[in-house]
Amino acid sequence: MFGTDHPSIPFDRLFREWDELGYSDDVMSKVFHRNAERILGV
Repeated sequence: MFGTDHPSIPFDRLFREWDELGYSDDVMSKVFHRNAERILGV
């Protein structure tokens, strides 16, 4: 699940740096959406 240091790190920088790590779309979806949805039951 994802957490942020916003506003210390702007969202555009944060997403760009995560994208540069080269994770698959499936991993990115889990980090930014699916894990939280699963845990929170939404």
